[in-house]
Amino acid sequence: MRKVFKFFSVIITCGSAFITLSSCQSLNANITNALLKFDSSNEFVILQIADTHEWMGVENGVFSVKRMNTLKPYLTLYMDSVIEQVKPDLVVLTGDNIFSLSAVSDLFPDTAISVATYKAFAEYFKKKKQFWSMTFGNHDAESVQTKQTLLSAISNHEYFIGGRHSNEYYKALEILRYDDNGYNDDRLANFSIPIFNSLNEIAFNIFLLDSGSYSGAPAPQNAPYRYILDEQTAWYTSEVERLIAETNKQIPSLIFTHIPLPEFNEIYLAADRKIGILNGLSPSTTSSSIYNVLEKNGTIAFFTGHNHDTSITFMSSDDKYPHVIFGVTPHADGISYYENSSPLMRSRIIKFNTNGDILTYIHTNSQSYYNPNNIENSEILATGSFDNEELKLAMLA
Repeated sequence: MRKVFKFFSVIITCGSAFITLSSCQSLNANITNALLKFDSSNEFVILQIADTHEWMGVENGVFSVKRMNTLKPYLTLYMDSVIEQVKPDLVVLTGDNIFSLSAVSDLFPDTAISVATYKAFAEYFKKKKQFWSMTFGNHDAESVQTKQTLLSAISNHEYFIGGRHSNEYYKALEILRYDDNGYNDDRLANFSIPIFNSLNEIAFNIFLLDSGSYSGAPAPQNAPYRYILDEQTAWYTSEVERLIAETNKQIPSLIFTHIPLPEFNEIYLAADRKIGILNGLSPSTTSSSIYNVLEKNGTIAFFTGHNHDTSITFMSSDDKYPHVIFGVTPHADGISYYENSSPLMRSRIIKFNTNGDILTYIHTNSQSYYNPNNIENSEILATGSFDNEELKLAMLA
């Protein structure tokens, strides 16, 4: 790849003086038209869907692609079933949402299959009347179409919470940059999304962060993976501080991103509470400054995707590590063929309350007499009021 001129800029809404400001709008801590609210039991449910690798095209020869008009049927069937069963308040897609198979079919925004695929996701959730948000993964960055184009294609769709600029429902951070070697490393779909209680006060916050793609080239074989930038950590911390200033208390939060932190493996090995199956980790190869401020900033859980067959959730009580739940969510990939009718599909369910108690498990489409509620391996990790055997047994019954 020919080296291009180095360029770095940050676009952040309502942020520090040294960066460009755009679309500044106050996100009031007591707005009455909040999109996301705790239910009457002060509980909220998120469905995390990771690594769908969707692309509405099928290779039809070396240089030919057959365009398709829908998402892969088995993915929509699975999403239909889990949304109906769990009734999430919010769905988050945590990267590798698309996997482009042809640069030629993605050349022009008006006809690009990658753009059409993102729009199909938006139309699906609109029909379901389901609030949703997303961030990018390494494969999303492999499309010829830029992240700006992909995000702009869905920003105005009803029920999508996110966009290139902040509004009254969320804050957005956009980083446009090239790395030191001249390779593009834009970071978009960084969102701060509040959840309100029955008094229309902010009681919880959701962060989505773009962890980038590959270090050193667009898509090399076995390349090291990028990491959450210091600029993203600074923005995350500034959002935490803003919420404290607006509410006079620390607001608990969850973080969703794509690529696991390099510290995951060490914490998993040392964890005294863990569930799921570890089938390898492909983390960032550089530590992020965000790791050192998670607990201080009130984050209670940090969830990723990226490792397709790994389904771990873990936490350590050792003071050497942040007292945070970490998790890697396996893929919900309809495989690469429209005719495939039986792939194993999985996702993560996260339930939490206004006290910051949390319950999470991996949902699977593999149902049986011994697993009537689709909870993988009958394993649940929970804290606080959710951490009682009666509740867990009732969920597994």
